[in-house]
Amino acid sequence: DTFFLPEYRCGRPKPSNVANISLVSQSGAFAAAISDWTAELGLGVSKLISLGNKCDVDDDDLLCYLANDDSTQVICYYTEGYDQDKGRTFFDTASRVTPHKPVLVVKSGRGQKAKAAASSHTGSLAGSDKVADAAYRQSGVIRVDNFEHMFDAAKALAMQPAAKGDRVLMVTNGGGLGVMTTDALEAAGLAIPSPSKELTQIFKERLPAYCAIGNPIDVVGDANSARYDIVFEEAIKSGEYDMFVVGMLLQTPSLSMEITNVIANHQRQSGLPFVVVSMGGGFTTKAGEIMELMGVPTYATGEKAALAAKGLAQYGEIKYGDKFNKTLVSDKP
Repeated sequence: DTFFLPEYRCGRPKPSNVANISLVSQSGAFAAAISDWTAELGLGVSKLISLGNKCDVDDDDLLCYLANDDSTQVICYYTEGYDQDKGRTFFDTASRVTPHKPVLVVKSGRGQKAKAAASSHTGSLAGSDKVADAAYRQSGVIRVDNFEHMFDAAKALAMQPAAKGDRVLMVTNGGGLGVMTTDALEAAGLAIPSPSKELTQIFKERLPAYCAIGNPIDVVGDANSARYDIVFEEAIKSGEYDMFVVGMLLQTPSLSMEITNVIANHQRQSGLPFVVVSMGGGFTTKAGEIMELMGVPTYATGEKAALAAKGLAQYGEIKYGDKFNKTLVSDKP
């Protein structure tokens, strides 16, 4: 630990037994703040590196190192710009790394004032933001807007397999949560297809008549874990979905902690990515912690869960290339 900052002022994140990210920051002050923040978030962090003005070690050196670090599942960067020659080397390396390990980046310096500030701060050349965007896309690096988005996506990517397509099924026991989360999923560019006629008929035969069958599927407020189990079983068997976002509202006594086992078991058996959104207080927080110990990322809002799902789809497209099942825009509802 070479931060030389007292832990009561700058908390230190701990590695997780489930999944870990590593983060490289060009800003030392940001690195310290992120250390403190992620310690409170409980996000598993393997390495946290302050890169500074890159007078010796640079982005590419650390990318090569972290790509081969078994304790790092996702590589995250904060950068303000690249030297022209070293930047090219970084993107060449990234194109070899990203099919095997996700790389996320927050890059500042979009506007003219920010570019000037970056130059005076670290001596970096922020360069054209459009050029940077193109380089990230070509090399498979996922650019995100801010640290909150980065950590939401990174947690999902560290815990779950990449999605093999963009078709999401939203399952919830709360109609409002389902609608808000579905809005966020659509805004994130994900496909929300309704179940086929065949799958709809199966759901109607196996679920109570007052459940809302569509996408989202609302198993309603008196649902127990068995009702979720039916939806997951039949939807997975149908092959109509690539990913599940699960609304888990635990305020009603009918839904017990058994739901965490149901979700985790279906995720493991299917190999499909699952993301949970669960809003509430202490009991809900505890359930979310249990869920994440089982390897399923859990979020407090539908918007955060949607950004996580988007990250799983973005990386799936990078990892699987032409085999990724990308729904045509015209096919989206």
